[in-house]
Amino acid sequence: MLLDKIDIDILRYLQEDSSISNLDLSKKIGVSPSTCLTRTKALRSGGFITGNVAIVDPEKVGLNTTAFTLVSIKDTSSSSFDEFLRDIRQRDEVLECYTITGNYAILLKVVVSDVKSYREFLTQVLMANELVSQIHTNIVMGREKVTTRLPLESIQQ
Repeated sequence: MLLDKIDIDILRYLQEDSSISNLDLSKKIGVSPSTCLTRTKALRSGGFITGNVAIVDPEKVGLNTTAFTLVSIKDTSSSSFDEFLRDIRQRDEVLECYTITGNYAILLKVVVSDVKSYREFLTQVLMANELVSQIHTNIVMGREKVTTRLPLESIQQ
């Protein structure tokens, strides 16, 4: 499915507020409500829209510590590496996990209540795994920009 201007506009507005009504969305985009609904359903079924969520402020719920953790793995070609990734995906405190290039194999975004909780995650989960050879942690001092909006303006139509 190729995206046209209407599709991109739908995605852009839904990224800003996924609770917008179909009627209001259609007015902002300048199409009929039925066209808007058909397009939105097509974007969902095509996998362009993967879900709708409420974005919770971590500090308001007591999750005051965010850490970006780089993990070096001894052998990324082993089945143990796949098992390690499966285990990491199951950890609630790990919000994001990326396999990356460079000196480290994995980048984690970890959110916990405090540094003590992060230390527990570090020692009981990461350091306890025999595949982990090196860990580097950066603790976030301030959240200067956080967004889930993709830069759709740069998409070629």
